[in-house]
Amino acid sequence: MAFRNMEAVDSVINMFADMNESEIEMWEKSMNVVTARSEFDKLFNEYEKLDSYEEFLTFKSKYSEKLKFNLADAEDCTIYPYCTAYFVPALNNKGLVKIGRSLIKYTKSDHIVIKSGDIAVLDNLRVSSNNGDLFIYPKLKSTEETIIHNFPEDDPSGNNYKWHKMNGHSGRRLMNELRVDQYRFSRYYYQINLQEWIRGVKVYLRQIGQKNGSFGWKNYSTTYTFDDVKIKVNNQPTAVFNPFAPIVSEKVKPSANVLLADLEIIDLDYGTAPPLLPIPDISLEILTSFSGFGLENLYEIDYITHSSFPGTTTTGTPIYFY
Repeated sequence: MAFRNMEAVDSVINMFADMNESEIEMWEKSMNVVTARSEFDKLFNEYEKLDSYEEFLTFKSKYSEKLKFNLADAEDCTIYPYCTAYFVPALNNKGLVKIGRSLIKYTKSDHIVIKSGDIAVLDNLRVSSNNGDLFIYPKLKSTEETIIHNFPEDDPSGNNYKWHKMNGHSGRRLMNELRVDQYRFSRYYYQINLQEWIRGVKVYLRQIGQKNGSFGWKNYSTTYTFDDVKIKVNNQPTAVFNPFAPIVSEKVKPSANVLLADLEIIDLDYGTAPPLLPIPDISLEILTSFSGFGLENLYEIDYITHSSFPGTTTTGTPIYFY
């Protein structure tokens, strides 16, 4: 998967959001590529058919190298093992994507950027780290470092827990994560011999619905909904989205992501790479739910770092569910 810039990455992720599994497979065949997302979809289809805890343990052993399991809850299958949630649809099944001139690789614990795009660098990371071409951003806690908030105080059941439950729907639970993914890549203009670094941050809400099945809490394909979104990032004007009716996703597996904001700056390359953009100051209010709670039962989650949402001057739609 190779993209000229971040706008091209976003367009493909947006395209996938409107495709079903067979359409994605047809697109991949036409492009001669296998995405991380489609590979995980096939594994998830197998996971959804498990009927017993014994089958789950067999599945867990079979895919221990490909899937990350929640060690704190042996009955909970979590996400595909990359330290990103936003970029998974744009990765190939080795965790690789090329943006601009740079090759980017995600693993369970690292975000690796190869400035020159030379894939051979991956064969000897120790040597390449000394020549200014390789940059490794370890995330020793995996995705935890990108989670800004998971709204335990907004649990409708009053349990003050990140897994929200709704009265009357004891067999379902929902987790909402306000997240950021930082990125960096370089591009080179041969005509004018100019190289730039592009640094950015994606701000998004990740939602995971689970049902209590034959072997415990289990991810499954379901639909999610949102309404009345308010988002403020740093000093940008507050973005507000008030549709005439709540927006409901297609069935997604095993989670839904809603892109809320995208920050990006450009730096000239003076021989040293600038640091990743810092995690911004974010405030969010949103009404949300998922089909397990009844899509009509929207409830509010919020994370307020500003005293309010002043300066509301723009109206915009979160870009896509995927």
